[in-house]
Amino acid sequence: MKEFEVTIQSGEAFKGRHYEAKGAKMTLCLITGMCEHSLRYKDFASFLNCKGIDVYVLDLMGQGLNATSPEDCQKWSEHGFAKTVEAINMMVKLAEKDGLPLALMGHSTGSFMVQRHMQLYPSDAKKIILCGSNGGQRALMKAGKAIAKLTTTKKNVDKPAKLLNKLAFDSYAKAVASAKTDFDWLSYDEKNVADYIADPYCGVPNTHGFWMGFFEEMAHIWDKPNMDRISPEAEVLIISGKEDPVGQFGSGLLWLRDQYKARGLKVVLHLYPNMRHEVLNEEKKQEVYDDVLRFLEEGK
Repeated sequence: MKEFEVTIQSGEAFKGRHYEAKGAKMTLCLITGMCEHSLRYKDFASFLNCKGIDVYVLDLMGQGLNATSPEDCQKWSEHGFAKTVEAINMMVKLAEKDGLPLALMGHSTGSFMVQRHMQLYPSDAKKIILCGSNGGQRALMKAGKAIAKLTTTKKNVDKPAKLLNKLAFDSYAKAVASAKTDFDWLSYDEKNVADYIADPYCGVPNTHGFWMGFFEEMAHIWDKPNMDRISPEAEVLIISGKEDPVGQFGSGLLWLRDQYKARGLKVVLHLYPNMRHEVLNEEKKQEVYDDVLRFLEEGK
């Protein structure tokens, strides 16, 4: 495993981890979720490496290798979401130099960025995997944008956004009956939850600047003109736990699947029972790993 770096037009650099496979036959470019980092994908990448799949994992702006300390986590410069989508395109260009077939995957916030990437760079990757994703909540995202604009100032842009963090995450925490922690919605695996809580680079509160950049893109991501930009040649695998509040317990993903199918895309949706948000970190994650591998190898 080694680090890689890409630079976008603004001159800002994004780092990630490259998990190299010996004799690789294809490449997967993966984008993490919010409030986490690329090292958490080591086990998943190791599994794929053993199957001959090279894995690049990009850290989001203000996360993992892109944060100098935990205190710097979740701090975004202006238009952070859009800039990270541009960084995804640069990661793809870097990975393409290996000359291997390429697929693109995003988890949670990373999956939203991949959805936007599909609209802006439709030829970058034919195979797409959306993990812990969602779709269809246009009114909610537009409301989030309005709140972010009202509550963000030059003075507080790098400070935790208490109201938006509460609005975003309280319902997730409450989705688990008899929860032991505020992060039980991540997975049934208690060790995974404990490790997340103990990691200083995970669970850092999002700043006002983060939410501004997030909602300015999310407010329009599911509008028809943007959805119509997606290539009908794309093949999409959507994976989520049936008990994941991010995907509205499956309903948001059914909406997304139907929207893609209506535009001619080939779509497979797996909703796993007794799993929550991080299906790659659940106790029965091998089932998910195998489904991802099958999708990647299909048609090769």
